[in-house]
Amino acid sequence: MTLQDELDRLREEERRTTPPGVLAVYEKAIGLIASMSATARVIREGDRAPDFDLPSVQGGTVSLQQELAKGPLILSFFRGGWCPFCSLELRAYGKVTRSAEGPPARLLAVSPETLDALRRTMAENHVTFPLLSDPGNRTAHSYGLVYRIPEALRAVYEGLGLDIPGRNGDSSFELPVPATYLIDAKGIVRRAFIEPDHTRRGEPAEFVQGLQRLR
Repeated sequence: MTLQDELDRLREEERRTTPPGVLAVYEKAIGLIASMSATARVIREGDRAPDFDLPSVQGGTVSLQQELAKGPLILSFFRGGWCPFCSLELRAYGKVTRSAEGPPARLLAVSPETLDALRRTMAENHVTFPLLSDPGNRTAHSYGLVYRIPEALRAVYEGLGLDIPGRNGDSSFELPVPATYLIDAKGIVRRAFIEPDHTRRGEPAEFVQGLQRLR
């Protein structure tokens, strides 16, 4: 079963159990986010990946430039551990990176969540690759991925007890569009998957295979 198969099953379950009014808010929000993303200067295939230096749950800071000196890697932006679709993606990458032939696949995952929140995300999803905290979405902004949560969707999240400002450590109500990049050792994006619809993601196996071809 592919990751998208699992995501589709989760989406269908969500549709069965969520009130129609809330589903309408979700669908409208996806459309608004897509329209915002369409006008952004998003980093895509062929672009140079902006450098960053971010704190890691595993300790210390991680620099993209320094990591690329060791070879190509996969860079993933996700909304947070509160998002079940993001959690599925994290677990899928964990499986495929452990089962990949040859050296372990190198992956960095970036979220606006605080380090404390990311520690919970790491534990709940049994993540072994680096999780990086992106305060204020500064790195996600440099990749052109950031959107502001629509007001109606904020109200839904708050009604569900989801504290986005608390998990992110700021009141901006900004999140990154889920995106995955395959970056070669020279810092050039060789493959990209950017999708305003948070229920759709790039296939981890395809990115790991691409990474193996770059080595």
